[in-house]
Amino acid sequence: MNRINNVACIFLTLITYVASGISALIIIYAGIKYMTSQDAEQTTNAKNMIIYAIAGLALVLLACPIVDYFVIGTKITPFQEKCNCFGGIGGSSGGQPSPPALTCNGGTPPGQCSTASGYEGYKCIQSGNQLILVQDPSCSGSPPIPPVSTTTSTTTTTIATTTTTTLADHGICYNAERDSLCSGLNVLRTGLQADCCSEWGCCCSPITGTCVSP
Repeated sequence: MNRINNVACIFLTLITYVASGISALIIIYAGIKYMTSQDAEQTTNAKNMIIYAIAGLALVLLACPIVDYFVIGTKITPFQEKCNCFGGIGGSSGGQPSPPALTCNGGTPPGQCSTASGYEGYKCIQSGNQLILVQDPSCSGSPPIPPVSTTTSTTTTTIATTTTTTLADHGICYNAERDSLCSGLNVLRTGLQADCCSEWGCCCSPITGTCVSP
């Protein structure tokens, strides 16, 4: 529709320029004829020519704004392109500024694929009186899932561990008592026999009988 309006606007602008130029020439010609004519009938004709030219020029200049005034607010699509015939030079339809173009999220025009981050697989379409983004296979990229606000709850569990440090190896202590070598434990390390007794019940003096196999 904007393309049609643009072509019509250019055509009407040309008509306005041509009609204005012709009216100006007629007014100049009739003015010269009115001042130089000696005949009363020719003077009257020149005077009428000036009146008709001015009336025609006024009609041409006012016709477009009047029609556009009655079009606004109806189901007829008003002209949106800037046109000299509508609202003066550089003006828009009815002398009012053109409404801003509607776009989808991220500035995507209607009928085009979105280039906004996170919406590469969506196309902007009109739904009722608003523009929305919908998934479209023709758009490049895999349609992403629209971001959804979620709340994630994280539970941290702390496990308390108790580490027991032994000073004597159970196997060495058991073998020493079994083979009657308890006296040799202190040769390996001073106090090892006492540690074997206190930790494993082995190589105690006297023998307690609590030393068991590891």
